[in-house]
Amino acid sequence: MATTPPVSGPLHAPDLAGAAVLVAGAASGIGRAAALALAREGAHVLCFDLADAEPVAAAIRDGGGTALAVHGDLLDEDALASAVATCEGEIGPLRVAVNTAGIVSFQPLEEATADELRRILDVNLLGPMLFLKHALPPMRERGAGSAILFGSLAGKTGGLRSGPAYGASKGGVHALVKWTAGHYAPHGVRVNGVAPGPVATPMTEGRGYTTAGLPLARLGVPEDQAEAVVYLASDASAWVTGQILNINGGVFME
Repeated sequence: MATTPPVSGPLHAPDLAGAAVLVAGAASGIGRAAALALAREGAHVLCFDLADAEPVAAAIRDGGGTALAVHGDLLDEDALASAVATCEGEIGPLRVAVNTAGIVSFQPLEEATADELRRILDVNLLGPMLFLKHALPPMRERGAGSAILFGSLAGKTGGLRSGPAYGASKGGVHALVKWTAGHYAPHGVRVNGVAPGPVATPMTEGRGYTTAGLPLARLGVPEDQAEAVVYLASDASAWVTGQILNINGGVFME
């Protein structure tokens, strides 16, 4: 997969200094890049993942930042409640919540079992719902905050290269963003989404993605998405809510 480094410099968001941030899916890929980018801006980061997120938290601490790693499943409400409580108790009042966790299946519909389809829908759609269920109340009580969910280009185009449940689940995430944005806006809480195009991550490795059809002539890298997270987390996007930000190299335009 051909990629090149991002050509633009990092976005600077001084208002994030000292802000408590929860990043789900922080152990690798886009989640790791988002956690590091937010920490770069001075945010205090709780790295939540079913995989081991301690190396990411350690890298943040080694760079002079503040970070904790918490092991947990996005579908485990007790784990989510504990992560939010840990953030509030050990890092600070939760200001930003980011979910990047997700899984993909490339199976055709005719070959997929009900259990396999249900697993994709559970992780990619029910998981973000439960994440918001636990992350949004503290923000609502304080009248401020930003939540960011990761959808996908597949959620807008149908995801012909991915399985049917993946595109459907990500389309559901986009709808979830809009519902929660409308519901929580009166409480001062913003909810937005990011829809990545083809990005070089462990999840897409070996899938044969190329630069063909990409107007910007390269595959994305996790840092492209991470800078979008910094923007949506910060006061730079103070008048932005209910939006799905396309970060896809121009392969899909609207």
